[in-house]
Amino acid sequence: MILQVLIEDLVLVIGLLLITMFLFPRSSFRMTVRQRISVGLLQGLFGILFIHFGYPVTEHIVLDYRQLTLMTAAHFGGFTGALTAGLLIGGFRFWEAGGDPGAMQAALYTFLAAAGAGGIAHYIRTCLRRWVSMTVYFAAVTAGALLLILQPQEYGILPYYTSLLLGGSLFAALVYTVIQGTILRLNVNRTIAALMKEFERADHGDIHRKALQEIIDLLECDYGSLLTVDRGGYKMVTLRDNGVMSETACRVTDIDTESVEIVRRREPLLFPNWNRRRPSGGLDQHLYAQGMRSSLHLPVLYQGQVIAVINAGSRRADHFSRKHLLQLEQTAPIFSFGLSHINAENMYRAVSQTGQEAIILADGEMRILDWNPGAERIYGYTRREALGQPLSLIIPHLCLESFAAQEVAAGQAEPVPGGTLELEGLHRDGHTFPIEISFTRWQAGTLFFYSSIIRDITRRKKTEAQILDSENRFRALFENASDMILLGDFHNAVGLILEANDVACRKLGYTKNELRGMTGAELGVGDEHFNAEYAKIIRLLKEEGSATFEWRLKAKNGEVILCECSTKIIELGGRKASLNMLRDISDRKRAEEELRNSEARYRRLVELSPELIAVHTDGKVVFINQSGARMLGAASPEELIGRSIMDFVHPEYHEVVGSRTRQMYDNGTPVELLEEKLVGVDGRIIDVLMQGTDIRYKGKASAMVMALDLTERRRAELSLKETEDRFRKLIELSPDAVCVYQEGRIVFANARAAAIFGLSGPAEVVGSPTERFLHPKHYDKELLLAKELYHKNGILPHLELTYLTAQGAEVMVEVSISSILDGGKPAIFTSFRDISERKAAEQKLQETNRKLQEANRQLQQLSSRDGLTGIPNRRSFDEAYARAWEEAARGSKPLSVILCDIDFFKAYNDTYGHQGGDACLRAVAGIFEAAAAGSGQLAARYGGEEFVILLPGSGVEEARAAAEAVRAKVEQAGIPHKASKAGGCVTLSAGIATVIPHPLVQPGDLIGQADKALYRAKLQGRNRVAAYGDAAGTGGS
Repeated sequence: MILQVLIEDLVLVIGLLLITMFLFPRSSFRMTVRQRISVGLLQGLFGILFIHFGYPVTEHIVLDYRQLTLMTAAHFGGFTGALTAGLLIGGFRFWEAGGDPGAMQAALYTFLAAAGAGGIAHYIRTCLRRWVSMTVYFAAVTAGALLLILQPQEYGILPYYTSLLLGGSLFAALVYTVIQGTILRLNVNRTIAALMKEFERADHGDIHRKALQEIIDLLECDYGSLLTVDRGGYKMVTLRDNGVMSETACRVTDIDTESVEIVRRREPLLFPNWNRRRPSGGLDQHLYAQGMRSSLHLPVLYQGQVIAVINAGSRRADHFSRKHLLQLEQTAPIFSFGLSHINAENMYRAVSQTGQEAIILADGEMRILDWNPGAERIYGYTRREALGQPLSLIIPHLCLESFAAQEVAAGQAEPVPGGTLELEGLHRDGHTFPIEISFTRWQAGTLFFYSSIIRDITRRKKTEAQILDSENRFRALFENASDMILLGDFHNAVGLILEANDVACRKLGYTKNELRGMTGAELGVGDEHFNAEYAKIIRLLKEEGSATFEWRLKAKNGEVILCECSTKIIELGGRKASLNMLRDISDRKRAEEELRNSEARYRRLVELSPELIAVHTDGKVVFINQSGARMLGAASPEELIGRSIMDFVHPEYHEVVGSRTRQMYDNGTPVELLEEKLVGVDGRIIDVLMQGTDIRYKGKASAMVMALDLTERRRAELSLKETEDRFRKLIELSPDAVCVYQEGRIVFANARAAAIFGLSGPAEVVGSPTERFLHPKHYDKELLLAKELYHKNGILPHLELTYLTAQGAEVMVEVSISSILDGGKPAIFTSFRDISERKAAEQKLQETNRKLQEANRQLQQLSSRDGLTGIPNRRSFDEAYARAWEEAARGSKPLSVILCDIDFFKAYNDTYGHQGGDACLRAVAGIFEAAAAGSGQLAARYGGEEFVILLPGSGVEEARAAAEAVRAKVEQAGIPHKASKAGGCVTLSAGIATVIPHPLVQPGDLIGQADKALYRAKLQGRNRVAAYGDAAGTGGS
């Protein structure tokens, strides 16, 4: 009977747990008060059933499992559920017993047991400890109550009753564990299914929020967050707190939350009770202050890397345990797959929607399945128009067959790795254009798909063509440059030579293969000066990327070539290289040396000039010759150096001189001759004739002035002026001669007129015919003009006529003639004066002016003519050369230069003396001047025994003919030269060069080429003509 009752009670226990766990799946701390009371009422009803089906042992004691209902009410409904169940069961027990004292004690025991169980359930969080504690508590309380109620002889029931309670509690715990495990698995499966459903949705806008909600529901917690790993950083993307779910995008660090440590360790973290141990991050401390007392942190791994961290928290200490960790770990794989799938899809959408390339997905039959905006831009079709169409819509058939052939060649059974082809695309408007297509063939189940990225490479093709064209131009420039070019490796110094042009090979004597692999150190001479400057050159190349320096190279035949090297560091194939442009400046250096010698000769000429020659820079005297210092009254030129030019200019001429100086400085143009006044250091005023021009002096813009002392001329002019003043006073003191003519005769004359006519008085003049005293040469013009005045009013002022005295002498007079009325009749009034003396003075003045002009002409000739030979000098040639260069450049016409040198002239001087040498130079100069006369050419003495002919508009053959003619005439002149190795007479060698000026050629290049040709003519035996670029010269043997 007892066994049957116990079995029935155990069946009720199973039903009790099933119904309770089905109706109230949530934990007690997540239930409302009403739900907890409902739990208590349900357990109270079951307790009443236990009492009803219990086995009565005594009058007041029933053997049943009502204690299990109180424990269940406390476990599921907490303190409120336990009290509700206790009141209901105790009340029923008291009512059933009719209110006797024993029933009262049993009811009180039931209420106290319920209150204790509720307290245990409230303070003990873990299920096992809570259930064990309640079992022990009920066993103790039940034993105590039975000791109070039973008689001593009934104490034997205590072991049975306690065993029954413990066995029922153990059985209920096992049943609860089995059911709870099943429910947990169902919840995990439900969560996994829900996550899979969410991850399969096309719209993933709120997937993080919904996924986190499923996790929080699974773990029955208060707080949750999802931490994602973003480009090496960490971002909190979803957060739930106090039941409110929100999407966030805040970045966090290991200072904010200890969850970041999970990313590093890849292990989960469990903090069951924050009161004992909690995370140390700033955000964790904030959550603790808000009541967080338990947390769980699980990393989500994908391919061995942490991609996210799930954080769950509860306000109840000891809420989380290993059970929750196991639940969460079971959902982690689907979570990992889902997040990685979402990230991949988001990245695909981001790339597909924002990329400039066309991203196209096609099926196994090559029909378009996906079409992005990039494809719309490239091909012109909208997504709706393109979907479902074959790839032949955008790829011509020929190219499509090539594409398909590669696919077939790759095999149909295995995925084809990515490949890249350059094909032709077909635009919607019908035009084709170059494309680059990167494709991949992949398989999903039994279906094959093609994904491709297509780029419009029209611009790239044009750029490649431009780059190729640029490379070709560079290669042509590299190979056809007039200078040597070496391309070398550069790391921390100039390394191996990588390439050399033909000019470098020709000048250095090496082949390209020989130069490749040589170093700059092997090619250079390595003199002490270059070695001292080498470190500085390398530093400039590293810091500024370029440097210019002089480098002495050693040719294969041992010849040393002095070069000007311009080096620039460039990028070549991803590494640094040095581009070295080398120009042979050996001839230029020799020319510079000759120029310095010429400048020394010129300076000597300036110093010996009798006129003042000075140079001023920025208004300060920087050079003055000895004659200039002497003119200004200084003991030496050094006394004047550094002083302002205005110190020596008369105040009246300060403004004029300042304007002329600015004209030379600013405009770079010479100023004309002008008479000025200078002031010597002693205050003496000096009249000068001044002329100036702009020059470069020591690298600065300067002006050179030349002054001719006009003191003597001024003295002559002053004397003449005094004579004129005396004559003028005589004229003023003496009345003018006056005559009146009427009807062909003189009707009036004054004493001065009589005196002029050589008569004693006017009476001897009056009555004379008009023509008596007039020179016959005036009859045809002046006399006729005077007679015309009879009939009209007029004046003929200041006529200069020649009169004849009574003695036949000529008298120069100045006559003013006017028509008057005398006695009512027309008459001619003449007033005249003897100007014979003035005429003599004017003739003297004209003679003085003529001499001054001749002096000016000689001064000009001195500056532009060679003093020895009389032909144009170097300065005159340079000016004509500059003009001819500009005219040839404007008209794209040829310009030729013949540079000649008398053979063995030093030996001539040594043999015949310097006077003989001077005579030889004059004779040769005459031949040159005669050859250039009337042909538009210019022959000049270039310096020493060198002569030059400028031939504007002449080509190389015309220049060769002119040079050969001059050479032949010099040889035919037969000037003896017994010391010459080229023959018994004076001969010359000539070098010619011709160029059509353009921006890449400098004026000095033509002179340099002619000089090189002259040098070749000398090497080939002299007395010959050589042209620049010829293999051999022409001329006599």
